Amino acid sequence: MSGGCHDPAVLDKLCPMHLLLSANGEIRHAGPTIQKLRPQSPLAGRHFLETVTVKRPRGIDGMKDLHRATGVKLHLAFRDSPGPS
Repeated sequence: MSGGCHDPAVLDKLCPMHLLLSANGEIRHAGPTIQKLRPQSPLAGRHFLETVTVKRPRGIDGMKDLHRATGVKLHLAFRDSPGPS
């Protein structure tokens, strides 16, 4: 069955800034718009919490914390600088 909630092609269209994560925090897929923010560095395959800092809510230091924040709006920042454009 295709077209489900976790279908990357559907999410690419509806939520182009999305990231799909594995249970251990690996970025499995990055939406096209968020990937454009780091065009020289593929996000897929990187660890989420090593790639971004969760600014809000505070206190998210691991995947268990992230799971507890389900349904909460996250404020994120990339850990690296964007580099030359």
